[in-house]
Amino acid sequence: MKLKKLSAAALAALTVTMMSAVPVLAADDIEVNEDISVSGDYDWTRFAGDHITLNVYNNGLYISDGSDDSVNVLSAFEDLTGIKVNYTTYDSNESLYAKLKSGGVSYDVIFPSDYMVGKMANEGMLSELNMDNIPNFAGIGETYLDRSFDPGNKYSVPYMWGTTGIIYNTTMVEEPPTKWADMWDVEYTNNVLMFNNSRDAYAIAAKTIGLSMNPQSVDEITAITDALKKQKNIVQAYVMDEV
Repeated sequence: MKLKKLSAAALAALTVTMMSAVPVLAADDIEVNEDISVSGDYDWTRFAGDHITLNVYNNGLYISDGSDDSVNVLSAFEDLTGIKVNYTTYDSNESLYAKLKSGGVSYDVIFPSDYMVGKMANEGMLSELNMDNIPNFAGIGETYLDRSFDPGNKYSVPYMWGTTGIIYNTTMVEEPPTKWADMWDVEYTNNVLMFNNSRDAYAIAAKTIGLSMNPQSVDEITAITDALKKQKNIVQAYVMDEV
């Protein structure tokens, strides 16, 4: 099974411009609804009569879907293009990989993180991209292109980048946490939410004991695992989007 890894090809197709309640539109902008407008220099309706459905598998909360009174980008895309979107979400890269590796499903657009792009590409699970279909690729900075996990961007286009940090409840914490080790503080027993994936959890634990987030030996992996075990009694739950 080959999957079309379009990652931010989704950005090229699905990204829209968020406008104020009273939008000020350029002469060539198209107003989809009171919240969303798009550039008028693209033929958004060229597939409108082709009865196309895009199957999209995304990390939770990456695209606004109308829940919690947010803007529904998906329905606006369908109204604009005439293309139906079958949209489902996953909670971790490992869940994404397991589902697709089973061979029981197929998607047009998926959103794995960098390391998972490399893994899936190496296992022949991704189709090469046709950049003629992704004009917005030209607007992506060179810093984010040609990365080691996908040289030449054969299989992926960057959708976003970010970093991991600590969020704390100001009504429950008097002294703001300043380091990862604070999440091991017994004072916070049963009040810590920890990442439920091996990559972030291991990276955080590695930092607390002075190791690289990229272990270089079995002994380092064991030391990181032991650190996570020591934290277990402090953790209320291991979660992802639930945070």
